[in-house]
Amino acid sequence: MRFGACLFAFLIWNAAAVCLPRDRSSAMAQSKSVGWAAGNTQIRPVKAPLSAITGVWKADGVAYAPWTLTLQLEGSKVTGTVSQGRYNNRNRQRATTLVDPVDIYDGAIRGNIVSFKCVSPGRPDRIISFSGKMNGDEIRFTRSVRVRPGGDPGEDGIFGASGAQHFLARRVVRAPSNEDRDGTSRSEG
Repeated sequence: MRFGACLFAFLIWNAAAVCLPRDRSSAMAQSKSVGWAAGNTQIRPVKAPLSAITGVWKADGVAYAPWTLTLQLEGSKVTGTVSQGRYNNRNRQRATTLVDPVDIYDGAIRGNIVSFKCVSPGRPDRIISFSGKMNGDEIRFTRSVRVRPGGDPGEDGIFGASGAQHFLARRVVRAPSNEDRDGTSRSEG
């Protein structure tokens, strides 16, 4: 019985030696082409391109619309700005001048989930956190606001504590493709 087990192991070992590349670098290159990485027994999925987040996104149907999110991928970090539209309603005695873009920070993307934060313009009373799930040219966002003790909660715009907690942003400007960046358009046909 012991001889049979040894013979079986010997045959399997030799079969593997014939089928597999001799050096680790070519084994890794082959494994990446099929979507998993060798080297240990763990299988790792190949990451999808993350540049899909880059572009200008707008949300309508919210207070102080449109909310504009300009997002860009820099390495593995998401950067950009958020802003809201100008609103002036003399009948309700409401107006805002907080329309300039505000930089985002702590931006990240994992798969199709994007998250980032910004600080309210003017007095830094509020930290606004955004988390969204991207699906094609739409991102469904959840937004939360943390107001510092004694701070102004703001109103119901993108920077205010009473603003929409959930909103849909649609892409209005796509990131330029590699062909657009160098000023030439390459058509295939």
